[in-house]
Amino acid sequence: KRWSMEKPARTLVSGAIDGMLHPYIERIISENEWLVCGSFPLDMKFKKLNPKWAVGMSVPPFMIQRIAIEIYNQWLS
Repeated sequence: KRWSMEKPARTLVSGAIDGMLHPYIERIISENEWLVCGSFPLDMKFKKLNPKWAVGMSVPPFMIQRIAIEIYNQWLS
């Protein structure tokens, strides 16, 4: 599947590690591009795990932040 520059990134799933194509260049999405699309910092260390697999199996940090903010706003403030 080819990604689009006009739309948000597709859902990053661990089973499609090699199936995501760059929007303009004939190549698969790089590790850094996966990290950015998954809202992870580029220097994130995943120890022995494949970073693309770890990003595909996780909930994005930005999503967790937004959920935490909403819980705080609706329940604790």
